[in-house]
Amino acid sequence: MVGTMLESGTFVLSSERNRQIARSVGGDADADATINAMWALTSGLHELEPGLKGLFAQAGCDIERDGPMLGGIALDLRRPLALDTPYRAEGEVIGLEHKVGRRRGPFDLLTVRTSLHDDQGELAAATTTYIVPRP
Repeated sequence: MVGTMLESGTFVLSSERNRQIARSVGGDADADATINAMWALTSGLHELEPGLKGLFAQAGCDIERDGPMLGGIALDLRRPLALDTPYRAEGEVIGLEHKVGRRRGPFDLLTVRTSLHDDQGELAAATTTYIVPRP
């Protein structure tokens, strides 16, 4: 699974959606540009095929039954993101590590890197690690 490229898609953060997100986290869409960046970077995966549900399925995890969890996100914002602007979203599985926890037992750490691009190149990326429970 490591090295799997996700099919590219297009991501656009609308002004209205940005306001909704800002309200949901207690922010101000007009004053806090980091909300825009956080949303775009953590949501780029939704624009890629096979999507989050499909990606977990490829890892042998049923998203509804098994309850995968977010393990962490590292963000790299090189340039500000603009609202209502199409960006090319790309993604790749960069890690799959099996672990055994004392309390939880076996699980995998699935790491995915998504990035947003415009005509000047990559402007933002997120490396997200998911905790995938195992029987």
